[in-house]
Amino acid sequence: MDALCASHLSGTAWASRLYMTESDVRALERMGMIVGGHSRTHELLSRLSPLEQEAEITGSLQALSGVIGRCVEWFAYPYGGWHSFGPLTETILARHGVRFAFNVEDRDIAPWDLRRRPLALPRYDCNLFPHGRAVDGDALSVARSI
Repeated sequence: MDALCASHLSGTAWASRLYMTESDVRALERMGMIVGGHSRTHELLSRLSPLEQEAEITGSLQALSGVIGRCVEWFAYPYGGWHSFGPLTETILARHGVRFAFNVEDRDIAPWDLRRRPLALPRYDCNLFPHGRAVDGDALSVARSI
């Protein structure tokens, strides 16, 4: 994998083809889309110490807030699922002004979810949707398209 990355992904120009730029995020915001945090490095938050969770969450929220120019009130847990976060994670999010966070749980949001646990709202796993998988095909075909 290191050799593949070195030969096909040198420099940083490729990143703008795979990831949103700051200007892309601002455009979504201007079009009325809700933009939320997701962590700095996509770590499984439940496996991190309290200080590491704090750094992942605040780093993400601060960076995104700097791009969109306002407080970030939405968050989606990296990987999702009940294994990916815990009460401490929710406490950190609430302390930083996050009002709603999304957990992978394949069902619609019910009214009681909003009242009882707004920092663990269900969302469907995008991998279950047609064309929703994060990577379709093998790493070599992805690298060739760059």
